[in-house]
Amino acid sequence: MKQGDWVSIMIPNADADHQLLQPKRVRLHVTGILQLSGQLDHSFAMIPMQDAQQYLEMAAA
Repeated sequence: MKQGDWVSIMIPNADADHQLLQPKRVRLHVTGILQLSGQLDHSFAMIPMQDAQQYLEMAAA
């Protein structure tokens, strides 16, 4: 992966009864690469808080 690529993430999704639903898929544009020199490098992404709240359908706190 490099700067400028697009990646897809899957966000777990559940209904009011906590039954699992099909995950939400979101496409993200890679604007930079952060190297942590560890295991987190393979599963860590940072996105703006407002975007995360929108993806999770949360009101701004």
